[in-house]
Amino acid sequence: MPIKEKRDLKGTLSEVSESDLMKLIKGYSARAINIMRDMEGPLWQARFHRSIITGERFFFEQKIKYIEENPVRAGLCLRPEDWPWSSVRYQEIMKKR
Repeated sequence: MPIKEKRDLKGTLSEVSESDLMKLIKGYSARAINIMRDMEGPLWQARFHRSIITGERFFFEQKIKYIEENPVRAGLCLRPEDWPWSSVRYQEIMKKR
């Protein structure tokens, strides 16, 4: 079943607000995933939170750590390295090189 997007982005991406762009991305992906999983209803949280990444160190120390801890907060595993799709193990391998 083809997925049709009713909304239309007119103009360039620089003219589209972050909020409208996130609504479009989240709406389209939620519909596509729900179709694939034969489900209905919301998939994403209502709001997104943006923060400026001021450098590579900030990105790795805070953002990656936050992402890696999501499965633990959701109760899907006890430690980030227990999650099969976590980048924690990859980072450990890279540190050993």
